[in-house]
Amino acid sequence: MLDFEKYKLPEDSDFERFITPPFHPKMPKGTDPELFRIYANQLEEYNKKKEERNEYFLKRQDKQYGLEEQFKIDLFDDLDICDNTKRHKLYSIAWDIGHASGLHEVYDNAEKLVELIR
Repeated sequence: MLDFEKYKLPEDSDFERFITPPFHPKMPKGTDPELFRIYANQLEEYNKKKEERNEYFLKRQDKQYGLEEQFKIDLFDDLDICDNTKRHKLYSIAWDIGHASGLHEVYDNAEKLVELIR
């Protein structure tokens, strides 16, 4: 049995900062150039925060993908199917059935299905 805790992303202090998207400024009404300068500065700040948020979540997604790939490798090793040509199909089915409930469900489903490919 695998230790599923090692496949979770560690707590991240930046998560709370980036979970809420930045507020998009509203375009001013009228023709006052000062209001449009303020709007331009707000829009520039918005775009900067939006880009930082996107970069943060892309990095987080890459980390999560790496952990899931490691889980997959460890699962194959634990079930002794590293050389089986149908291991990826088994994983795909187990993933589809159980990933919404967590990696332990994926593992349990793979464990039940493994006899079909041995």
